[in-house]
Amino acid sequence: MVTFNRYEELFKIMQEAFPEIEYRTKEHQEKLLSHHCYNVKTVTKGEELIGFAAFWELGSCRFIEHVATIPELRGSGIGKYLINLLISTTEKPIFLEVEPPEDEMTARRIEFYKRLGFHLNEFPYLQLPLRVGDEAQTLMVMSYPKPISADRFIPYKKEIYFEVYNSNKI
Repeated sequence: MVTFNRYEELFKIMQEAFPEIEYRTKEHQEKLLSHHCYNVKTVTKGEELIGFAAFWELGSCRFIEHVATIPELRGSGIGKYLINLLISTTEKPIFLEVEPPEDEMTARRIEFYKRLGFHLNEFPYLQLPLRVGDEAQTLMVMSYPKPISADRFIPYKKEIYFEVYNSNKI
């Protein structure tokens, strides 16, 4: 579990790395720390928290929600280390959401995950809102260790929507 002091650092990194629509409110995000499926792996340098991976250990799969490092250490291998850690500690399929490759940054992010063995799946996917009042976002699903079809993804999607987004929608 992440301590409150560490949580403040973690949330600050999250705010610096993601647009507001891609993470919950501070209070809601903190409540997740006690959810039985939610996990956080951290990387520190001395006493400073410099990176983290937040993921959901679900019955059928592992769902990576956030991977981030402090701005000055982006590109230094911390994200790769965290993803490889998550890959090496499960036999389950792993999924994560990415923005469609519409600009240099989103294309680079997808290529980063591809270099680590993930596959970009070409079916439509909606990320349900993380905050009250927000709209669902059109994203794409990446999978490890192999690609997945839209039909084969349905049972995983149901579990992700139920646990991660607290929704029975499909």
